[in-house]
Amino acid sequence: MDWQEKDVLVIDEVRMLGARTLHAVNEQLCRLRGSQQDFGGIPIVLFCGDFHQFRPVQDRPIVLPSTVVSWDVDNSFKAEQRHQHDKAHALWNKFTTVVMLNEQVRAAEDPELQALLKRILSGVQDGFGPATGKAGGSRGRRVTPLNRNRWNLNMEASLAFQVQQRSIMRIFISEHKWREGLPTEEEATMMLNQGDDSAIPVPGVFMFVPGMPVVVNPALRTKQNTTKSNQYKSIQNKAKLDLFKTILAYRFLYW
Repeated sequence: MDWQEKDVLVIDEVRMLGARTLHAVNEQLCRLRGSQQDFGGIPIVLFCGDFHQFRPVQDRPIVLPSTVVSWDVDNSFKAEQRHQHDKAHALWNKFTTVVMLNEQVRAAEDPELQALLKRILSGVQDGFGPATGKAGGSRGRRVTPLNRNRWNLNMEASLAFQVQQRSIMRIFISEHKWREGLPTEEEATMMLNQGDDSAIPVPGVFMFVPGMPVVVNPALRTKQNTTKSNQYKSIQNKAKLDLFKTILAYRFLYW
């Protein structure tokens, strides 16, 4: 990749971007573009969400200076890491042009969620409380902050759907992580028990029941009309099963 020919760098979900990662990006771009300007002189566009949600993994957030961050949690953050954090935080403070996006595209077909998001953005509180939240919402949908929670919900829902439909369930192994041989009985048990866990060196699995509802997350396979956040009903034929196996390899099928 020739970074001299690139016009702009877009970074999504910057709230999950650690300070040391931003520092490394800046260093690499300066080296690859042969320039000592910030980010090698390439324009940067950052997409920001709620910084109170998911923080960076094994790193410190870029929005805070090192003086307000606890550095005594473990021994992995030395003086060099603190220096890198301060340089990244200084870079963050140079982003001064802000564009507010107020259109909720993903919630376009959920008026209750749209209304809730508007109330949150405007700081308005009304009668919508926990009781209303439990009773409302689209059927079967859950927002889960952890992959293991999503896995548990998907597995229970798939099993319940299989019993309800009295149909055959097929379990696919994630091919991009499991290419040689078949799993042992112990490894198969670990897959079903752990679901999505980076600490367990076994592949993920996808439980498939014909007719089960699916949602596509990334905008992949656009030629086959599998676009982002749309809902689909799975059917059982070879072409579709091949597609679902490919989708599984990218791991973006969710119940």
